[in-house]
Amino acid sequence: MRAIRTRLGVIPPGLLAGTFAYSAIIEYLPNPVFVIRQDERGLAEQAFETLVQAMRGERPAEQVQFVATNLVSYQVPGF
Repeated sequence: MRAIRTRLGVIPPGLLAGTFAYSAIIEYLPNPVFVIRQDERGLAEQAFETLVQAMRGERPAEQVQFVATNLVSYQVPGF
């Protein structure tokens, strides 16, 4: 947001922002902010399993892995 404001001089009112971390200040921002809550345990388990496979000299079973997330949307009046 700082880079956009620096470049444009303002934050455009129609800009949608997204983040992986919730902060109470989000509810006071004038723009809508979408918060993605990550499954930290799932990410850690998959990373650890891939690391164990690599340590054994095995090729990981999957090159791309998906971990479910939870989308939390904060609506701003007028959007």
